[in-house]
Amino acid sequence: MTSNVGLRGFLLVFVTAFALLHHATSDDIDVLDKEGWTVPTVGNDQVYRTWAAGRKFEVGDTLVFNFRTNAHDVAKVSMEDYDSCTASNQNNILKQGPARIPLNSTGPHYFICTISTHCKEGQRLAINVTDDSETETPSNSPTTTTTLPIAPTPRNSASHTATASFALAMLFISTILLH
Repeated sequence: MTSNVGLRGFLLVFVTAFALLHHATSDDIDVLDKEGWTVPTVGNDQVYRTWAAGRKFEVGDTLVFNFRTNAHDVAKVSMEDYDSCTASNQNNILKQGPARIPLNSTGPHYFICTISTHCKEGQRLAINVTDDSETETPSNSPTTTTTLPIAPTPRNSASHTATASFALAMLFISTILLH
């Protein structure tokens, strides 16, 4: 009977540690970092494409679009709407900033600002979401012609690393105590 209780305790701790580790790998990703969701400066309409090229987007991440309410909005759109800078589904427009959009599925995801000519001026984002560690941009999005090297941003922040380390330490300690 004691080995059965020990096995149950081990499994409980293992499942808990796995859940913590899985949570530790999801990120809040601030679109365009400190600049936020804004119209690019004149002549810099590739800024969102360049920004996305150096990042990994995975299921479970959340995009955070930081913008001033009434100055911008964000709409999740189809590839066709992305290309034409239109939002055919008005229900997909988030008008209050900051807007948080969870990435719940793999594949290409497209976002635009629907205010005035912001999208045509470059305020649009195309990303590819994976369920593993691959970094891609959508295959049907235009390729960038920039010659600047783009260094990938590290996936895990310090707080995520600390959470993962804590979960592993708890698993190790519980394994010792259960034996």
